[in-house]
Amino acid sequence: LDRDFGHKMDQEPHEWHVVNFFELTEGRDKVAKVAHNVARFMLWYFKDCPEKHAVVLDRASRVDHSLTDARRLFKLLKGLDFMHRLFVISIDLRLGPFVQKLLHCNLKALSKLHEILCLTFYFFYFLFDNLSYLQRVIFIEWDGKKLNTDAKRCWFYGVTAALLADILKALDGAPPRAKLIKDSCDFVVALQFAGLFPRYSPPEGLTAICSIISGFISLLSIWARTTPAQRRKRKRAKSQ
Repeated sequence: LDRDFGHKMDQEPHEWHVVNFFELTEGRDKVAKVAHNVARFMLWYFKDCPEKHAVVLDRASRVDHSLTDARRLFKLLKGLDFMHRLFVISIDLRLGPFVQKLLHCNLKALSKLHEILCLTFYFFYFLFDNLSYLQRVIFIEWDGKKLNTDAKRCWFYGVTAALLADILKALDGAPPRAKLIKDSCDFVVALQFAGLFPRYSPPEGLTAICSIISGFISLLSIWARTTPAQRRKRKRAKSQ
């Protein structure tokens, strides 16, 4: 049975690739993210002619509201992944030599510091976002508005740290270009959502476009990781 199953995967890689992709919660979330931000872009684009495009605006509004709740459900307990990644980094990190490298402005050490800050802020972003959502659906007596504001600001700090880490890697070598583009787009979106600098807040249309680009890059990244060949490679690595 295993031989037949594996042989079928080799014969039909595209069909199984789709299944592998949609098995992941993250994969389904990124598809929802792209659809969500396309709806937001349509709401912004057609807002000046509400009577002429009433049907489009109504459908885009429904998609926006539905996917807002759906994506927040996808994010529940996602902060545990960032906690685990911080734990793994802490095991391998030697504090004394690391601090010395930081004092000497070593680019790799500075990049690692920003990665740690990024993971920390992302953890608190998901924590506050999850609490604000739970406050709404199970009526916990918390300040949902404050939790939501704190979540957006932690996301902005995390994205900023990730972008700085990408820039430091660029100075030290060649980072993945896709990640640098994605983090730059996320920075534009987070700058508007955080509301820390209203004077420099980007327009809604730009943030919608940046969100769509970021979503596509994330989607393609996950798609590349879920090819049958990559999946079998990970299984062989685990077995060894």
